[in-house]
Amino acid sequence: MVFRWDRMEGTDEEWWTLDYKPEKAGLYMYSFECYTPWGTNYITDSGSGAGTFSYDGDEFQLTVFKEGFRTPDWLKGGIIYQIFPDRFFFSGEEKPCPPDRILRQDRDKEPFWRPTPDGKVKNNDYFGGDIRGIIMKLPYLSSLGVSCIYLNPVFEANSNHRYDTGDYSKIDMLLGTEDDLRELCEKGKSMGISVILDGVFSHTGDDSIYFNKYGRYDSIGAYQSEKSPYFNWYTFEHFPDKYASWWNIDILPEVKENEPSYLDFITGENGIAAKWLKCGISGWRLDVADELPDEFLDKFRDRVKKENKDALIIGEVWEDASNKSSYGRIRRYLQGKQLDSVMNYPFANAVLSFIRTGKAEGFTDKIMT
Repeated sequence: MVFRWDRMEGTDEEWWTLDYKPEKAGLYMYSFECYTPWGTNYITDSGSGAGTFSYDGDEFQLTVFKEGFRTPDWLKGGIIYQIFPDRFFFSGEEKPCPPDRILRQDRDKEPFWRPTPDGKVKNNDYFGGDIRGIIMKLPYLSSLGVSCIYLNPVFEANSNHRYDTGDYSKIDMLLGTEDDLRELCEKGKSMGISVILDGVFSHTGDDSIYFNKYGRYDSIGAYQSEKSPYFNWYTFEHFPDKYASWWNIDILPEVKENEPSYLDFITGENGIAAKWLKCGISGWRLDVADELPDEFLDKFRDRVKKENKDALIIGEVWEDASNKSSYGRIRRYLQGKQLDSVMNYPFANAVLSFIRTGKAEGFTDKIMT
């Protein structure tokens, strides 16, 4: 490798070029050691992608992805519109409502967010938004230039936010049916609007067909019996009341994503990932992707791309996803075998900070980093 002199920039700055092609995908950190007539100098990252003469600066980062890796073209330059289904639009079509849910008629009022006397927020009041309501609003969404709808969870669950999945194989009864979702996808695509779903695969609800803590379902859940077909999905410290849960929230028991039966249930040939792609969705947004192990993400990608090579996989990673560390290792989300993209909160935060402060220098530094 040889540096080539490129050009002068003003009177006190010059540019040099170096071509380097790594042999394999990965995260490469580097700095420069320069031998000059005046001694050895070091060039490190100043924090904005530019080099500075400093021995103790940061290393530069080069993120190298798999040769031939491509991401779906249909979303590039497009606009994603996020919808929280229960709050978006009510079609007027009445649906069956379980007795422990409160179907609100005062839809212009606040949701019930205050804790009950025993300190619980039940999230059991619903404003009636449904999939048919979204279908009715497709012309409006099209008028905004929307090219993709991202839906917060739509699967059966016993809360209005539905991040406590009850049954991955069913659309929640208050949102509609599988046919409604199929129609949304078909009519949306005819208007240039794709649909992606929120996949919450690091945990289920305790009030689910898989855990069944309260006996809502006829099947035998992991909480009810060690002989349950779902028992190995969960980690019990003391059966049945002491179990691993997401961020110690006991209504969200954690699953072991690498457990073979669970892995097959989600990523198998007839698994959940494939089922809803066959229904017409154009991809997945993975909730807390940084809490999903590599094996799960690898298999999830394989299955999704086998069903539809142009399906999208977006991960929720709050930090810089190119050098995120979890499970004791640097993750490889963006190197070609896992995610197509991430939700990119660092970029969002940079934009928000610039809007608030008007300081372009800080914005430039963050974007260049």
